[in-house]
Amino acid sequence: MGPIIIAIDFSASSTNAAKYAADMAVAVNTNIILAHVIEIPATAFHVPMTEFEFEGTERSAKEGLEELRTVILNRTKNKIPVSTEIRYGTVGLAIEKLAAEKKPLAIVAGRKPASSLQNFFIGSNALRLIHCILYPVLVIPEGTAFKPIRHITIASGLTGKKENISILLTKNFLRGFQASLKIIHIHIPLQHAKKNMQPAINTLQDSFADHHPDFYFLENKNVEQGIANFLENNKTDLLIVMPEKHGFWHAITQPGNSNKIVLHANLPILSVAAAGFSNSLLGEEGAHKQTQFAGREGRPQKLTDETHCTT
Repeated sequence: MGPIIIAIDFSASSTNAAKYAADMAVAVNTNIILAHVIEIPATAFHVPMTEFEFEGTERSAKEGLEELRTVILNRTKNKIPVSTEIRYGTVGLAIEKLAAEKKPLAIVAGRKPASSLQNFFIGSNALRLIHCILYPVLVIPEGTAFKPIRHITIASGLTGKKENISILLTKNFLRGFQASLKIIHIHIPLQHAKKNMQPAINTLQDSFADHHPDFYFLENKNVEQGIANFLENNKTDLLIVMPEKHGFWHAITQPGNSNKIVLHANLPILSVAAAGFSNSLLGEEGAHKQTQFAGREGRPQKLTDETHCTT
């Protein structure tokens, strides 16, 4: 099982996410990496740091990571290895490169309390990671403590007729938990008849058959409202979002009356947006290569024009 990478910016939300991820790492018996990115100006329009400023920033980051590492080791009673990494550049690209090297189970990022609704994900590291990381990104609301994950809901926007990278990575993540599984299949636009979605539904049913999922087809043209309604009536410890296109993710994270239930619930959300990457990474040998495909030489190529990695 791969490690858990925690994106640390020394905010209260990222520190809380580190504690959550540490407890989860103990539960699934894997190690964690505390990663901080010192952002280097990406364009000539940014004012570069002086050498003195850079050295001070680097020293402070190293000290901060070591202090947090001590906190985590004490919290976990030294049951799991905890290491630190400092990277340089933009957050998205630096964490993407680290993930390509370490092949993590997930990358964990914190978010501000749901009361900051107007700022939810806007300009945050979490959103940048979701859009440029092949591996699953687990977003932890500030103030949320880890508890045993017994009930998992998957909200799928996938339409393919065969397993893709998102499904393989989700299956890899689920292996660490003994949890009941509910799958909500959502297709946009609603005008598509259910029979047209049946191949995708069959793929999801077959792919997760080992978990004996309950399957739900949501008749709701409003994606976030459908998810919110479902979560109100079904116990969930973790929501997994599997979008085929990034617009699906935006639909449930933009501020609005219909999705306040999702935002105000202290619910961890795992985004597995790998469907935006080339399926050629799977190679000709198929799904059983799921633990190897991401280690191939070269960067995965996206099938989208999203540019959040460089912002």
